[in-house]
Amino acid sequence: MSKKHKPVSSGARRRLVLLAALAAFALSLLPMSGSAAAVQAATQSWPEHLARPVPASCPAGETLIAPTSGWTDGLGVSHVTYKAAPGFVSTIPPEGLTADKVTTALIADVGMSAPAAGSSTYQRRVRQMLALARDQRAPQFCRSAPDPGTAMLDVKGTPDSPVLGAVASGNWSGYAKTQAQRGTPITDMYGAWTVPRHTQGGTPSVEGTWVGIGDAPGEANPGLIQTGTAMETNEGYRSFIEFVGGSACTNSFCGHWSAINAVSPGDSVTGEVQWIGTTSACFYFEDLSRSSGAWNTCGPVVTSYGIPHDTSAAEWINEWPTPHVPSSGGFYYDNPHTVYWSAMLAGQYGSALTSPFSGTWTAYVLLKPGGDKSKPDTCASGQWISIPIDAATNSSGIGTSQTITCYISGYVSGP
Repeated sequence: MSKKHKPVSSGARRRLVLLAALAAFALSLLPMSGSAAAVQAATQSWPEHLARPVPASCPAGETLIAPTSGWTDGLGVSHVTYKAAPGFVSTIPPEGLTADKVTTALIADVGMSAPAAGSSTYQRRVRQMLALARDQRAPQFCRSAPDPGTAMLDVKGTPDSPVLGAVASGNWSGYAKTQAQRGTPITDMYGAWTVPRHTQGGTPSVEGTWVGIGDAPGEANPGLIQTGTAMETNEGYRSFIEFVGGSACTNSFCGHWSAINAVSPGDSVTGEVQWIGTTSACFYFEDLSRSSGAWNTCGPVVTSYGIPHDTSAAEWINEWPTPHVPSSGGFYYDNPHTVYWSAMLAGQYGSALTSPFSGTWTAYVLLKPGGDKSKPDTCASGQWISIPIDAATNSSGIGTSQTITCYISGYVSGP
């Protein structure tokens, strides 16, 4: 007897998102004891080795969140605070840090998870710490006016940590867990994110954020099943499902769109795609902030889409679907600023899903057209359009990350 599909329930999805959100904000919001607050207040000034940032200009309707004071702790880490965002602290590693001085305590002090010393993940943390220490700047932010019940900080400028050894892409930015990295085929994957708030870098412009299975690099016969959200000039914000790679697909888009503006920026959304057997796939999408834009093809009848059974990878992606400027007949990349992934899980249909950030995984970095992929994969190099950062597994076993857009004149809007 075949196993009937049982998608993650709405309540369970909401709990995943809430757990991820609570894990992300709880530490920064915990009140200090009276004595701790007194010590901190007495030592707050401005870290000597940090230059105060030149105030940025924010788009209309957004508020600049600039650092106002800070202090340096016993490990040499600078903590910068923001008066307009109570409870928010940015951490910057010691000046002149070298690899032999990086410790698990220092890694934890800047808010990163500290894996076992000597592991490949630990070495990656060391490289990230050194890169952070070289960039001795206090970040500042432009905060959009949030939708009711949401809160967003859109990061502008250089990300707080680079992605080292990433795969250069012409239109994808985000993370993937491949079948080879996991050791088993991937037939079920899930993601939760906040629909990004866009600022057009030109007209027409386009952007998509989605979760999917398939189409890993080097596949001879790739297929791809995906669901997500998108923004396009004259089409507004929409949710979609898509299936790629079938011989019956003769159009540029093979799938289904929601009504225009069925989703909105700032909405908390979830998506899940599954392979049921080798010939049928199903799609589930839900907007937790409103009742519109939902998809569920995972009912009693699962549709066969006639595409290759590709279980090569699970992906959490922000995409420039048509990477060509209008002079070439395409669209500008609409600037999504920061995409917040609050839940990332993958595995096999019928089994428990796990975070992709154990063992190895793949990071996709969106390369500027004509850019030099040999340059450092940071916004400062001027070669990259979008970079994923902060891959982590939280205390609930859920993967989380961010995808940040760099400022590239003519392709996205600037800060």
